[in-house]
Amino acid sequence: MTTYLTRAQVAERYPISIHTLAKLASDGKGPRLYKPTDKCLYRPEDIEAWIEASVVLPKTEPAVAASAGDKPRPSGNRGKTRPPVAPPVRRGLKSLPPSPNSWLLRKDRD
Repeated sequence: MTTYLTRAQVAERYPISIHTLAKLASDGKGPRLYKPTDKCLYRPEDIEAWIEASVVLPKTEPAVAASAGDKPRPSGNRGKTRPPVAPPVRRGLKSLPPSPNSWLLRKDRD
């Protein structure tokens, strides 16, 4: 008989929180789940397979040591400087000048 675990039971057995399981399920990620009702159910073998599939292997060092004359090349944008950015130009005007038909330009305002 297959056993199914709720999110709370998964959180007790494995170092995964209930909230993380819910977020992964809403994103379509994480371990396989079954939802026959409003509760999500997980099989222990599916959780363990998901954990095993997300293994991160350490990077290996190159076998040949570099000679003293060889300098490592910067990758990406490392070692490059950005050109200076000019400050924004400030103008004395804070708004547009009045249009020719504006009441501000009428001589009979008073």
